[in-house]
Amino acid sequence: MKSALLKILNNSRVRNSIWMVIEKGVAFFGLIFVVSAVAKYLGPTIYGYLALASSVFAIISVIGRLGLDQIYFKTVSKNNTKSSYLIDNMMWTMKLIYLPISLFVLCFFYFKVESHNFIYFIATAIATYLITIDLRAFHLDALLLSKFNVLANTTGLILSLIARYFIVYLKLDPQFLAIPIVLIALVPYLMRIYFFKREKILIGNRNFKVIHFKKYLNYFLKAGVPLAISMLSVSIYLQSANFILMFLEDSAAVGIYSIASMLAGAWYFIPTTIILSFLSLIYRQNDEYEYIEVAGTILRYLSLISGFIIIVLYSLASPLILWLYGPDYKQSVLVFKILLFSYFFSVWGFFFYRLVIKFGGYSFLAKKMLFTCVLNIILTYFLIQRYGVVGAAISILITEFLSNIVFNLWYPKMKMPQIVLKCIGVKK
Repeated sequence: MKSALLKILNNSRVRNSIWMVIEKGVAFFGLIFVVSAVAKYLGPTIYGYLALASSVFAIISVIGRLGLDQIYFKTVSKNNTKSSYLIDNMMWTMKLIYLPISLFVLCFFYFKVESHNFIYFIATAIATYLITIDLRAFHLDALLLSKFNVLANTTGLILSLIARYFIVYLKLDPQFLAIPIVLIALVPYLMRIYFFKREKILIGNRNFKVIHFKKYLNYFLKAGVPLAISMLSVSIYLQSANFILMFLEDSAAVGIYSIASMLAGAWYFIPTTIILSFLSLIYRQNDEYEYIEVAGTILRYLSLISGFIIIVLYSLASPLILWLYGPDYKQSVLVFKILLFSYFFSVWGFFFYRLVIKFGGYSFLAKKMLFTCVLNIILTYFLIQRYGVVGAAISILITEFLSNIVFNLWYPKMKMPQIVLKCIGVKK
């Protein structure tokens, strides 16, 4: 038994998963003990503006990345490149896309929100910029060196949580929350730069030429745009509830929904960490039988882990939310319960999304997610009109089921039916 356990722990992918879970675990406890205090301190209305800023720049981040983060991860997973030429050109592409769009959006909200709330949009724009261009994090994950990401991200997170705690404890002006918003992205970004230079993970490129960048840009646009469309569609339909709630209801409704969504997805890091750690193993499978065996086995464990967590959280929903966030967020309870099940389908979607990428199905992803996005916006609008905040949760549940279970059947290369049969233990 002991030798078997040691064998498991010595597996590089298992160790990598453990490191990633540790990082997200720290974030989870931060969510419980600090973010909940901030939400109580601010109340649903101001917290709604924080959530709105996060939603807006989450979408801009997807546009700025152009799907290049997934392409880079896949490239490094298959071929451990030492040249910085690819990452340099990708980061320049992201900067050229993200900065103009974010400046335009900031100008728009400058005239739309009160000045004391606008600071949250500026801070979120800066933090999201650093997160967007930081491909070094994907490089480390691809090489199963997530422990260095854990160190960087956890340091930034802890400093950010400490700052948030003292802002609430000392009852400072809520605008000071802009500082921890930036810290949580800036600290890991700087630490990864230092680590890459110290360990010489990449060979620096001093001969950057515009003509070469143009060639790379053409490739990035060709490969990245379809992937970006699919990811953008996902981001829009995940954030559309916040926008439509703001339009039809108010910022308090956004705050109530955001709290439920954040808490319902707090466990999401566990299955996605497993997927990312074992993804390179799936990408290397060329034999169809072995591919189905590996993918089906991973999906089985993902489903069991996710199902167990959902059952526990569902049973604790009401006391958990009232304890963490107080009676002002009582409406979040039912929303939280519904969103728990939507995250189960989201885990499957996260997994199958990566399998489609393995087979180069960028065009399929773009078409599927574009259709899903339009469908979700329509559902969200009408369901919010009829059921309010609860309608937003129902629309996400329906969308996640259709997108991740039904629509994926239209991509036969992935062998989804065979993988699902393997997952549930049915032998063909």
